[in-house]
Amino acid sequence: MEKIKTVLIIDDNPNNAEMCRICLEMEGYAVYCAEDGATGLAAAEKILPDVILLDIVMAGMDGFQMLERLHADPALKDIPVLVLTVMTETIHIVKALRLGAIDYLKKPFNADEFVARVTRLAKLKESQDALKKTSENMKTRHRNLEIALKKWSREVLGIQNTLEKTILNVPAETAGEFGLEKILSAANQARHVIAACPPLR
Repeated sequence: MEKIKTVLIIDDNPNNAEMCRICLEMEGYAVYCAEDGATGLAAAEKILPDVILLDIVMAGMDGFQMLERLHADPALKDIPVLVLTVMTETIHIVKALRLGAIDYLKKPFNADEFVARVTRLAKLKESQDALKKTSENMKTRHRNLEIALKKWSREVLGIQNTLEKTILNVPAETAGEFGLEKILSAANQARHVIAACPPLR
């Protein structure tokens, strides 16, 4: 069963937040709302939404400060943020993007375009999560392989030590039959090869 995508709306204008909520819930999203930056930050930490919709002009902690706080938190920094703003100046949009916003939409906006942009960011988050999970699985497999290789190396060295002790106890009159020097030389070469094997990263 497909996981329901969650969206957190941080906007101090209840009419804007309600309009966004209705549009997204019609598309099957689970929507949460916060009326200011401080409440929004606490909600983000608790919910860990797939997408955050962030107003820029808010009392108290504005959208720019909110972006800084989000991207300073390791648990929140990878959540895609769509900035909703009445600001039309390029300087403000550039500032939001530099602070970590992934996309922006100027108010008032078209509902279809709004939903399409949120959906794109939700898919981006899904891809990021899948990539992160794959990376973690690969790291776990690498660690397991490294542990197995170390164990195997210890076992091989133990066998070599036993073999060398056994050969050294062979009576001199029969040593020639086994090619003692050749066996010891081969054992030493094998030891050097194992010692030279680089650790897995």
